[in-house]
Amino acid sequence: MSENFSPDSNEVIYIDNDDIITIERGKSLIIKTIADVEKTSEIRKLEMTLSQLEKKWLSAFYGKRDI
Repeated sequence: MSENFSPDSNEVIYIDNDDIITIERGKSLIIKTIADVEKTSEIRKLEMTLSQLEKKWLSAFYGKRDI
């Protein structure tokens, strides 16, 4: 996973509603449930970056004008 978060990233981790993620610089991220059970999850690659997805969503929301 990238060291720094970027809206131009295409790496995501899907979590469940009862998951809590702890992220500390220089360490692995930890995913636990609210019952304190540690979980693992894979990093997935999106076909678009987060900023591209947001722009596409905004264009659909506001119509076909340039955003």
